[in-house]
Amino acid sequence: EANSLEIVLNRIEALEDLLNSLKDLSRPIQLTRRKLTLWKLVDSVLLDVAELPQAKAIIIEADFPKTASCMGDGHWLKRVIYNLIRNASEATAKVEEPRIAISGNVQGDRIELSISDNGCGISEENMTCLFEPFFSTKADAGTGLGLSISQRIIKLHGGNIRVKSEVGKGTTFKLDLPLAQEITSQETSSSS
Repeated sequence: EANSLEIVLNRIEALEDLLNSLKDLSRPIQLTRRKLTLWKLVDSVLLDVAELPQAKAIIIEADFPKTASCMGDGHWLKRVIYNLIRNASEATAKVEEPRIAISGNVQGDRIELSISDNGCGISEENMTCLFEPFFSTKADAGTGLGLSISQRIIKLHGGNIRVKSEVGKGTTFKLDLPLAQEITSQETSSSS
């Protein structure tokens, strides 16, 4: 009886996720931009990911510049990062020593956030459809909306999302975002 209740609750949660994803897909996404320290966002997401049952056995390594900031909407960027890490944790479900590596690299006025896993990888055939709405490689567990919405969110932030994968070896998603521009006192005084 308790098991049946758990199944029903899981199905209700899945339906809520689907409805929220459909709403996100169909309406304009409003961003509330402010200066965000990306490491704090990643750290916050890792706390949420730790609650996932499949994440318990995964070794997660994070190497990220602690001070790199961007102008963005923390709510939406956290959703993208969470989605990518959750996908990576699901991709490593059948790997003997599951690993996820999260790294950041500042180049000029951009920051690149990489999320890599040593999971099952994505076939070349599926790579071409990966960001299309309703396309999913997860048998009956996925809605096929997460990556489509994630790509939309990153583009609204002035960024890009790229993926590189090899079947049987793993996948890397790279988010490229503009860094927050520091305003110097010289710029402030010259504009007044």
